[in-house]
Amino acid sequence: MRSIGILLGIIHCVAAVSILTTVETAENCKNITFTVQATATNILVDTPLDSEFSNTATLNAYLQNLPVTVINGVPGNRSGTFDLAAVYCVPSSITSDTTTTEFQSPSDSNGDPPLQILIHGSTYTKEYWDHGAWNDANSSYSWRMAANSAGYATLAIDKLGSGASSHPDPVLDVQLPLQMETIHAVIKQIKSGKAVVPKSGTYIFVGHASGSSLGASLAQTYPDDIDALVLTGYSSGSSANTSLILAQQYEPAAISDSKRFGNLSYGYLLGNSLEARTTALYYEGHYDPTIPPNDYSSRGVQAIGERFSLGPKTVPAFQGKVLVLTGANDQVVCGSTPARQCSLVPDAVMNVNASFSSSTGFEYYIPQTGRNVNWHYKAPVTFDVTFQKLDSLLGRSSAGWRVNSDGLSEG
Repeated sequence: MRSIGILLGIIHCVAAVSILTTVETAENCKNITFTVQATATNILVDTPLDSEFSNTATLNAYLQNLPVTVINGVPGNRSGTFDLAAVYCVPSSITSDTTTTEFQSPSDSNGDPPLQILIHGSTYTKEYWDHGAWNDANSSYSWRMAANSAGYATLAIDKLGSGASSHPDPVLDVQLPLQMETIHAVIKQIKSGKAVVPKSGTYIFVGHASGSSLGASLAQTYPDDIDALVLTGYSSGSSANTSLILAQQYEPAAISDSKRFGNLSYGYLLGNSLEARTTALYYEGHYDPTIPPNDYSSRGVQAIGERFSLGPKTVPAFQGKVLVLTGANDQVVCGSTPARQCSLVPDAVMNVNASFSSSTGFEYYIPQTGRNVNWHYKAPVTFDVTFQKLDSLLGRSSAGWRVNSDGLSEG
C-alpha cells in the first residue's frame, strides 16, 4: 500500500502562467495551450497500486468505499506545472485576431465581448461544447456556436487530466481543488492582459456536471474571478446513486482502449457499458438515437481523484449572478433526491439559490432532457432560453439573434 492524495477542499496559490498559440481551427476559433503552475491542498490516503486496479472486483470495491477512504485521509499539498489545451472562439462580427469591429455590449464598454469559460464534465473533453469528440455534423447541438451567435466569446478548456491537457497522477493530482487552481491561473492571466485571449469586461464560468462543481469551488475560493456562473447538470444534492456508477463497468483506460490511452496510469478509468452511459446521460425518446453510440465510441477518461469531492455545499462568498440548467430527467440528480424520483428535480434545482446566499441574481431552467442538456432534440430551445436568462441577469440586450424565438416556454 502507498499513500497518495485524494481531494477535499482547501486550495492555495498559483505561481505563473505562460501561453502558446497553436493552430487556427474554425473560421472564428483558435487552439491555445496554457502552461500553468498550481498548488492545492489534497487529502492523502492509502490506495491500491496501479496493478491492483486491473482487477474488476478490487476496483469496484475501492469505488464503493470512497466516502470512508476520504474521511480517513489527511491533508497534504500537491503542486506542479501543467499544460491545459483550449479553443478560443469569437462572435462572427469580430475578426480572427480578436480585434472587435462591430460588437458592442452594454456590459463591456471596451468593446470586447463577454467571455464564457466552458468547463466540461468527467469522461468528456472541451469538444463537448461544440460538435462533440465524434464531430457531429449537426450544429444545432453546439453550445459554442449558439453562444458566439449570441455575442459571447467562448474559451473551452480541457480540464487537468482530460483531453489534450496534462495527465498527471490520477489520484494525487487530478482532483477538483488542483483542477480549480489551474482554471484560476488561466483567468488571472487573461485579466492581466498578457494572454492571447483578450481581456473582457464580463467573465462567465459555464460548467457541466463535475465542471459545475469546479465552478462552485472557484466562486467560493476566488469570488472576484467571475461575474456569473452557469451550472449545468447541477443541483443542491449530491448523488447517492452508487448503482449507476458501478453500472458503467469501469476499468483502467489503458486496458479498455490501449490504442488511445495505453500510456496512461491505471488510475484513469474508462466506462465500458453503452447502455449504462446512455441511461445516465440521456432522456429516452428525447434524443437522436445515433448520438449515444457516437458519444460512447469517443468517450474520454475519468481520473479516480475526480470522484473524491463534489465541491462546496454552500458558496456564501460569491456575489455574482447564478443560472442553473439541469435536465428534468438527469439521472444523477434524480439519484440525489431522497426517493430517487425525477419529480423532485425542480426542488433540487431551485434549492441551489439558498446555497448562493450572497448572489445578486438567480435564475434556473429545467428542459426536457437528461444530464447532457446539449445533446437532446431541445438543444436549440435550451440554448435560447439559457442565453435569454443570462442576458437578463447581466443586463445585456439580446434582441435579433434568436434561432428559436417561438415556444421558448417549452421544456
